[in-house]
Amino acid sequence: MDNISTVKSVIHLYIPFKIHHTSAFRIKLATNDNWSIDGSLCTGFYLRYIDRIFNNGGIYSDCLVMRSSFDQYSLKAYSIPFELGCARIFSFDTSVAFLELGICYSCDSLDDVANLTSILRLSNQQSITTPDGKVTSINAIASQILRPFGKVTMFEHLGMGGETRPELLVSAVTEAMPDNADMHAYRIASGLDTRYNENPDDARFYSNFSYIKWAITERGVCNIGALTDNKENSDFIANNWLSYTDTRYVIWYMLVLHQKYSMYQYMNDIANKSTLGNLREFQKKIMVFNTKYRFSIVSEEASYQKLYEIMCDVKGLEREFTDIDEEIERISEYHESKANKNTTRAMTIISILCAVSAIKDFYEIIAGGSMRERLAQSWIGLSLEAQVFFGVFLTLIAAAMIIVLPKTSIKQSMKRFTRKIVSFMLNKKTK
Repeated sequence: MDNISTVKSVIHLYIPFKIHHTSAFRIKLATNDNWSIDGSLCTGFYLRYIDRIFNNGGIYSDCLVMRSSFDQYSLKAYSIPFELGCARIFSFDTSVAFLELGICYSCDSLDDVANLTSILRLSNQQSITTPDGKVTSINAIASQILRPFGKVTMFEHLGMGGETRPELLVSAVTEAMPDNADMHAYRIASGLDTRYNENPDDARFYSNFSYIKWAITERGVCNIGALTDNKENSDFIANNWLSYTDTRYVIWYMLVLHQKYSMYQYMNDIANKSTLGNLREFQKKIMVFNTKYRFSIVSEEASYQKLYEIMCDVKGLEREFTDIDEEIERISEYHESKANKNTTRAMTIISILCAVSAIKDFYEIIAGGSMRERLAQSWIGLSLEAQVFFGVFLTLIAAAMIIVLPKTSIKQSMKRFTRKIVSFMLNKKTK
């Protein structure tokens, strides 16, 4: 145990889900008395193209953020009591959305925060006890909250029967920063309890001030703010730090999660609905997504931009974008191939029509007399320029026919013709 007498924390659980009818979902959400648009988000430290995403058009926003107004109520994770303080929904116009459950928890040690977080992260396990003694799970609570707003699907990026886990964003305030702050932050961010004591090689740490510690892992994010001897700094940590996570840092965090789960959705849709019409539609959606939501820079403030960059790297977004870019390229190549085939067919038809026209003219020339005489008379009757033009015209038609006609069919026809000749000669020889 550390020399920490009091710890205040808020554990944010983000449960991804897919909305089947976004407009209907948003209308039902906006007209529900228990929900209202979240006006607490602070985008002043972000660039303008980030600011326009959140709540900038009411229910038609790129991302509609709604907060519940239900009272806090007490729950237990096995024997650990905690309070469900609030719930928020981040509804993106891509049909990807996130339900945030804000868990308020006060205790005497960061170890206790890690132990509770490790239980809450197992979202499909029956580990939560309600005040009336009913045993339930985080997923069941989430489904109950979302049920009034229409058809949704908890995100199916895993295989059938896969274990579901919420994304974590945990903020804690302590009386002093412990010596092993990295280990504490890593456990909490990863949803690991105090039994874990290995070296956190897969984590990334960031600290812009000595009294603030960040840990970012594939499973989640944790920040720890510690009180200091400096009154101004201590007042900031004690009074503002937990709310900063809720109103400011959550923005870059949601941008990363949205990119991650949108890519999962597009890859799944492409794999499951790969008809020509759908592929074109997916291509359009991904191109629009890249324009609206795929960013390298979100803020000129280092404490926001650096954390965004670290999390993008830890989550492997560049690998996901590479996969989706390759899919777009393959779709484009497919469309180009289909277009080339259609062009070839059109050229074949045009060439055949030209050939038919030439044959018709040729027939009119030779009709009514000896072919040799009619050809000779017609040819002699042409000027030198006309003779050259007619010769070039016939040559081009022949070349076009050779180019556009399928080579394989010609080869096969020649082989069949050769076989018949050889067979005829052999049969004749044996008689």
